[in-house]
Amino acid sequence: MNSRGIVTAVAEGTATITAKSVVSDCEDQVEIAVVPKEAPSAHVLVVQYGNQATMEFNGNVEQEILDQDGLYAASVLGGTELTLTFIPKGEECTFRTVTLNGKPVEGVTPDGLTFAYTMKNSSANLTFVFETVNKSVLKTILEVAEGLVNSEEWEAAVPSVQKAFDKALAEARSVYYDKDASQEQVNQTWSNLLDAIHHLSFAKGDKSRLEQLVSIAEELEPTDFIEESYNVMAQALEDAKKILQDEDALEKEVQDTYDTLYEAMVSLERVAEKTTLNSAIAKAVEIETNLNLYMTDGKEAFKRALAAAKRVAVDSNVSQEKVDRATEALTEAMAALRKLADKTQLEELLHRANTINLRGYTSSSVSQFKAACNVLEALVSQKEVAEEEAQAAIKAYLVAEGNLKPANSPSPSKKGSSSKNAAANTYADAGRVQVAPENSIGSAVRSVLCDTTIPFTVKHGSAYCFKITVLNGSPETPSFTVGNGNVLKTQFVAKRGNDYYYRVWAIGMPGESAGVYTQMPNETPQRQCVVTIV
Repeated sequence: MNSRGIVTAVAEGTATITAKSVVSDCEDQVEIAVVPKEAPSAHVLVVQYGNQATMEFNGNVEQEILDQDGLYAASVLGGTELTLTFIPKGEECTFRTVTLNGKPVEGVTPDGLTFAYTMKNSSANLTFVFETVNKSVLKTILEVAEGLVNSEEWEAAVPSVQKAFDKALAEARSVYYDKDASQEQVNQTWSNLLDAIHHLSFAKGDKSRLEQLVSIAEELEPTDFIEESYNVMAQALEDAKKILQDEDALEKEVQDTYDTLYEAMVSLERVAEKTTLNSAIAKAVEIETNLNLYMTDGKEAFKRALAAAKRVAVDSNVSQEKVDRATEALTEAMAALRKLADKTQLEELLHRANTINLRGYTSSSVSQFKAACNVLEALVSQKEVAEEEAQAAIKAYLVAEGNLKPANSPSPSKKGSSSKNAAANTYADAGRVQVAPENSIGSAVRSVLCDTTIPFTVKHGSAYCFKITVLNGSPETPSFTVGNGNVLKTQFVAKRGNDYYYRVWAIGMPGESAGVYTQMPNETPQRQCVVTIV
């Protein structure tokens, strides 16, 4: 430990640190354990790099999990040195900027990026986003426009068309040689220049404009566009080539063919952006490798959503809408997965509860304690328990145990609706029951035993768990209901032997009360208690 109180571990073992106050007699101690550094182990590495670049992966991997365009996943030993080399796609394509997990990456050149990475001793997700610029179409259109400068076609155009053409050409030259130009600027520039060329007048029977448009169309890459829209353009391109070969083509035929090809080109739909989808798939792949840690409920939906997302990811003709839907479905399926809880602590608390002698405590605190125990017992009996449900049950039990109050301790009186009034009501369906007069209920043969038979209160929005035991070895299932379904809502929790666990939720307003009833087949309903909402 240095003079500033900073502790440095120098060897394995345990040490006790004592802190004393310099102005009083106060002091405190803490024990620190130093453990060996964790040995390297294999973990999942996911690399996402989109569809604007190619990647060369160099380094040792334990197992390759996934390798597709824009997405790579493998099992890699912690501490392994890796080199990732990225190159822009396309002859005229360059890198403008690159980010890794949302942060800028240094060392980027227009022609590529070499990235060195040391694998952590834990799972890692590297998401590269490349801002690329492709000037191939702009270059082709610019070459065509340069040939039209001061040509007969330009001379024959009206002054406004000439000015528009000259302006579009000057902007195209500037953007083409601008190394910092974005793809959006490039696309807008060649679109403006193509419009300017389009408005130059056609000479009778002159096919030169159509030839230029055909040469531009031939530069377009099919993989950059949705197949359906590209097929329309491809058909218009084939028709235009036939007109060019027809020596007897009339002016109207040439003009109509030009217009059709032009409209098909400006109507092309680019392929969908899949960066978010690939990111979701990468997270899902990592979850899939540890799917045994999650509850059964939701696994099948997750697998279907992941399989569907992978199909969409490799579909070059999918629309953006389908990509967004697949992303949303996979994200929701991942969110619906719930981690399995280790029931060891639940079992230990239940064992501890069974050793507590409840004699000498107030009936209300014992009732709350039993309710918490019932939840523990119900969860232990379940095959699978969600982590959040287990933690809530543990917290509720510890609170109930701490709130056990000796019977001789003063406590405020609690008001609840009288069982007599609840028994006198006649109820309909939907969580209510037809109850006989109170003296009839009291004289009925009891075939079930309830762990809570005294009036008590529950906070609005909270729940209470009942344990109902069927007596005399009867195989019948008891009916569990409440006197007013607008005050309490019932829920079946679990069955363990002859014990049935039911939960009531306080959904009514503070001050409202409802009776809790059980009934075996062919027997009179039994009111077990009255619950009042506070």
